[in-house]
Amino acid sequence: MVLWRGRSSPTLRAAVTRALAAHGLAAAIERPAGGRVFAGPAPAVDALLSDVAVAGAELKRLAVGVPSHTAWLGAAVAPFRAELEAARLADPRVPVLAGIDGSLLRRGQQAVDFLPRQIAQAMRWDWCLDTLASLGVECALELGPGKDLAQMTEAGLPGVRARALEEFAADADICGWLEGVGLA
Repeated sequence: MVLWRGRSSPTLRAAVTRALAAHGLAAAIERPAGGRVFAGPAPAVDALLSDVAVAGAELKRLAVGVPSHTAWLGAAVAPFRAELEAARLADPRVPVLAGIDGSLLRRGQQAVDFLPRQIAQAMRWDWCLDTLASLGVECALELGPGKDLAQMTEAGLPGVRARALEEFAADADICGWLEGVGLA
C-alpha cells in the first residue's frame, strides 16, 4: 500500500492519476484533506514508487502487503459474509461507523451487510470523520487494525478523545478507558 498526502499541484495530481491507471493500482482509503491510500499487487506498488512522473508526489510505502479495501480481495467477501451470517451478530450497544461511507450501523444485520464489503471496497475515512463531527461525539474507539483513524479523529476533531483497540494491552484496559470517558 502507498500513502499519498494529496498536497500537490493540479499537474502532479493528474500525473498521479495517470500513474495509478498505468500501474494498475486502486484507491483503498480516502483520508481527510485529500489524502489517499492506494493498493495493488506488490510489483504495481514498486512500479508506482519508481515512476519518475510522480517523483514529487511524496508517496510513502506503507508496511502493509495486502491490498486491503480493493477488488483484489473480492474473493474473500462471500466467505466472510457467510461467517458473519452464521455468527448471528447482536445489535451493538452503541452505533458503529461503516468505513465505506460513514453511515451508522445500529443493527447486527447491518454489520453483516457492510463489513464484508469493506474488504474489497475503498474506505471513506474522510466521510467517517464528517459523521463523527455531525454527531458531536466526544470520544471514539477504533476497532482496528491500526490506529490511524483514531489519530486522525483527534487531529481533525479538536476535543474528541480517540483510541484504538491495539493501544490496549488487555480487555480490562479497554474497559477502564471506556469507563473513564463515560461509556461503560
